[in-house]
Amino acid sequence: MKHVFKTFIFVLFLSSSLIAQGTVILLNGTSSAGKSSIAQELQKTLGDSFEFVGIDKDVNEPNLNSIIEYVQQKTKEQVTPKNIDVIAEKLIKDGVITQEEIEAFSNQTSTELFKQMIQKIKDFTKDGKNVIFDTLIGDEGEQEIVRAFEQ
Repeated sequence: MKHVFKTFIFVLFLSSSLIAQGTVILLNGTSSAGKSSIAQELQKTLGDSFEFVGIDKDVNEPNLNSIIEYVQQKTKEQVTPKNIDVIAEKLIKDGVITQEEIEAFSNQTSTELFKQMIQKIKDFTKDGKNVIFDTLIGDEGEQEIVRAFEQ
């Protein structure tokens, strides 16, 4: 019940801070709970009147692709999502790159992608479009999203 209430308050805050003409449907839950599947089904059901924005689609996947490109610049081996961990570990072991460098790059990229995702939601709602927002919000993430909409 606590999470339902927090989500309800968050949605009210989100809607009021956007001064939205569009509606935002927030899907929040644990990792692998089916939020993206529900969002995609909702979009099919509701049609073109809802845009789908999601933390995986708009932040996590592009961030992984950026990290792959970053690591690819350091090696002649083909880097893929399946082998990036092995290649990165080898590059770290060989002294080509440090774990801190990879993490700093990832943090910078994900922060920029997160800002772009929030701006996308703001733009959609200001244009009167409805949004299905699929995210994973914990105590820290919830505050981060609220701060982003306050800016």
